[in-house]
Amino acid sequence: MPVDFMLTPEQQASQDAVQQFAGQYLVGTYEKHSRPPMAKSHFQSIKPIHEKAVQSGIIGGQILTPLDGKGGSLLYAGII
Repeated sequence: MPVDFMLTPEQQASQDAVQQFAGQYLVGTYEKHSRPPMAKSHFQSIKPIHEKAVQSGIIGGQILTPLDGKGGSLLYAGII
């Protein structure tokens, strides 16, 4: 039985949303954060990006629904 690697419309929409998020918020962050910083200042510098990811639902996809996440599958995590 062949494996179908085609994404469903919902999966494709999730992947597209993550790509858009990455293009908007993550471009250039490697250069900015690749120097060894102090832990607290590093966390504070990326906190706005993390907050945007939470607000957009990207991070909640891997969190169980009883903990206010989407309870997504491992497949969902792999897609995003």
